[in-house]
Order: sequence, then structure tokens, then C-alpha cells
Amino acid sequence: MLCASLLAILNEQVTALALADIRGALLIGQDDGTWVTALFEAANVTTMVFAPWFGITFTLKRFTIGAVLATMIFGFFCPLAPNLHTLYLLRVLQGIAGGCLPPMLIIVALRYLPPKIKLYGLAGYALTATFGPAVGTPLAALWTEYVNWRMAFWQIVPMGVLTCVAIQWGLPQDAPKLERFRSFNWVGFITGCPAFAMLVTGLLQGDRLDWLNSSFIRAMFFGGVPLLVAFLVNEWFHPVPFFKLQLLARRNFAHGLSTLVGAVMLLVGVAAIPGQYLGRIHAYRPLQTAPLSLLIAIPLLLALPLTAALLNTRRADHRWVMALGLSLMITTCVMGSYMTSDWIRDNFYLLQSLQIVAQPMVILGILTGVTTGLPPTEGPFASAMFNTVKTFAAAAATGLIDGVGTARERLHSNMLVDQLGNRALVGDGAVDATHGLGQLAHRIHEQALVLTSADLYLVMACIALGFLLLIPVLPVRIYPPWSTTPPSTR
Repeated sequence: MLCASLLAILNEQVTALALADIRGALLIGQDDGTWVTALFEAANVTTMVFAPWFGITFTLKRFTIGAVLATMIFGFFCPLAPNLHTLYLLRVLQGIAGGCLPPMLIIVALRYLPPKIKLYGLAGYALTATFGPAVGTPLAALWTEYVNWRMAFWQIVPMGVLTCVAIQWGLPQDAPKLERFRSFNWVGFITGCPAFAMLVTGLLQGDRLDWLNSSFIRAMFFGGVPLLVAFLVNEWFHPVPFFKLQLLARRNFAHGLSTLVGAVMLLVGVAAIPGQYLGRIHAYRPLQTAPLSLLIAIPLLLALPLTAALLNTRRADHRWVMALGLSLMITTCVMGSYMTSDWIRDNFYLLQSLQIVAQPMVILGILTGVTTGLPPTEGPFASAMFNTVKTFAAAAATGLIDGVGTARERLHSNMLVDQLGNRALVGDGAVDATHGLGQLAHRIHEQALVLTSADLYLVMACIALGFLLLIPVLPVRIYPPWSTTPPSTR
């Protein structure tokens, strides 16, 4: 199941990072190319809402193997698509199949892992939020620079074959529960599918289409929000819901889901800002930014189990582990806000090094609070809510970074032009027209990008600070899964 989840994450990340080469090879324009990712993400997020219900109904083994095979087949045909609309269709179908995989991992961890090693299983799930995205850049660089751009799609085929063999060998065979269709939540399905698809599409296409100034984006948001409200109301009262909203009455579960939103935004932002800066200022390709990602990815294979071992002791309090992780993230973002146009890849190594410690603390702290004390029968509900929130927050983070980045870049450009004009009016010798307007415009644009990247780091720091202040208020003290009673006090 871990291999299946990593397969889905790597397919998503690598194709997104290699999109420029994919567009070039298939002769797709930039605007049309954005739909290759947006349609996939919309289908991916939407499917995670309903995948646990179907997984329990058709059995985890059959459902997961079928989803892996579908992801492989649709991925294999994507680079062979005869036209753009066929590629769009294949990406939607692959997004549906891939969205079925990550939710299965939490269900299996809660159902089959003994209490002593349950946190280590959750550390495996944390790989999909930390290690998977980090290793995507090196793989995209490998395929596009040294092999073939088609491997961005085809890389999942050998891994998928091994995954199917592992699931067939390692997972017990349950009996299908097709009688569950008699109580199928049709209202939730009919309202939830378009709601999540429309909102994700609006978030990912909003910056390109100028947000609410676009009639299409207005339709996505003003149609998606009422449908989402109708979906949530239905889930509260339905006897067999996809989301069991009553779980939010548990303080740790409510805190975990809310903090997950901030954590995912931080993970996306801290990973995206250096890449965008280096790409736009110094024209770095994935090959040049790969060392930054590898610096995080490889040590995480050790940092995650070590953090799980810490949280698996009775002395460790998951609240303060999370607090330390968020504090390190704030430190990273504050340090990044002092960046200048002279920064190159080497300047980001210290910032990225802090993430090796911070990311496992935050993600595993959240998982510990959400899953400890949760019975296996409620695992499908928790998995649906947790994975949907995680992927939806990633789309929201992308929209936030794009929207705030565009707004701040325009603001800084206008301010720099105004300052330059004022200095020219007073006869400041620092404004020398002999350098040419083209060079001057380039310098203004470059400085605006630097200031925008610094602002984005400050936005991420504020998000981390907000969720850090929530820790003393909402979550309560818990103990490891193997410890059913708190230690006695003397």
C-alpha cells in the first residue's frame, strides 16, 4: 500500500515538474498546458472523497490492484495521445485512478498494524507528503535531461507491477460487500463530485484567468461553494456518509485536520518558492534544483522513523513535537525573507536542512493526534477526510502562492518604477539612461521577483505562526497507541 501511494504521488509530481518538456514535445501552448495538470488534480481530489467507501465495498485488495492497473494503463497512453482532448481525457481518468490509492494506506495501517509499530506505519504514510514530493524534482530531471520525456508518464509502469504483486501477496482477501450499494449515499455523491472538482479547478486556474474578473472562475466558485455546503449538510445526517463529520467533536481530530491545512500549505510553499525563484531569476531547470530536493528527500528516510520512535515513547508529547516543527518552519521562512538577487542554490541549503527536522515533526505529530484512539471501523471516514483535506489544501496553497505572488509582483514593479521616475525627475545621477530601457526593465523585473519571493516567505511564516498559537488551545495530551493508560503520577 505504501508503494501504491508513492506511485500516485510520484506520477502527480513528476508530470507536473516535467510539464514544460511535455508541452514542447506535444506542441501544446502554455495556457492549454495548464489544463493537463488542473484536470488531473480536480479528478484526483474528488476521487479521494469516495475512494474509501468503494475500497471497503469491493475489498481493499481488489480495489487497490484495479486502481494501480488503471493508473498504469492511462499513464502509458498519455504520451501517445493523438490530440489534446484525448490527452485531457486520459489525464482525468488517470487522476480518478490515482486518487484511489493514498486513502487506502491509512485504512490498512489502522486495520492491520499492531499498536507497537502503528506509528512507524504512519511514518510510511508521511513519506507521501514529504519524501514523495521532494524526490519528484530529481526524477523529472533524470527523465527529461538524460532519458526521454515520455518516462515522466511511463516511470510508474515497473513500480506498478511490483506494487500489484506485493498487494496480492501481502494483503488478506476479504469478501466483497456489494450489499452496501443499497444504502449508497447518492445525494453526497451527486453534490460532492462537482463541488470539489469545481473548487479545485477554480483554485488552479484562478491566477491565469484573473480570479473573479473571469466569468469562468466565478462560475466555479459560486457553483462549487453551495454544492459543498449541501454535501456537508447531507454528510452530517446521512446514516452511511463519506465524511463522518461527527469525528470533529474530538479535539485532537479537529486540530489535526485544521493544522493539516497549514502544514500542507507550508510544505508546498517552502518547496515551491526556491524553485520558482531560481527558475525565474537564474533560469534553473529541474536538473539544477534537484540537489535542493535531494538534500531533503534522502535524510527524510532516516528522520521519519526516528521521529516515529520519539513519538512512540510515553514521555513524548505530540503537541510540543508539532510546536517545535512549526517553530523551525517559521525560522526557515524568516531567514528566507532576507533573500536578495545574489542568492543562488547554495544559499538555500541551510533553509532546506531545517526542513529535514521540521517536516517529520509536524506531519507525524498531526497523524499521531488524528489516529490515536481511532478504531479501525472509523478508519475509512478518517482516511477520506484526511486525504481530501490534504490534497485540497495543496491546490489551495498553489492558488495562494500564484495569486499572492502575482499581486505582490505587480505592486513591487509599480513601486520600483515610481521610485525610479521620482529620482529621474530630481536629476539623480543613479538613473542612467545610457544603459538602455531593456536592461533597466530587466533589473526592475528581477528585483520585483526577489521582493515577491521574500513576501511569500513571510506569508508562510504567518501561516505557521497562526497554527503554532493554536496548539496550546485545542489538542489534548495523548499517549502512544500501545499505551492504553497514562503513566501513574507520584
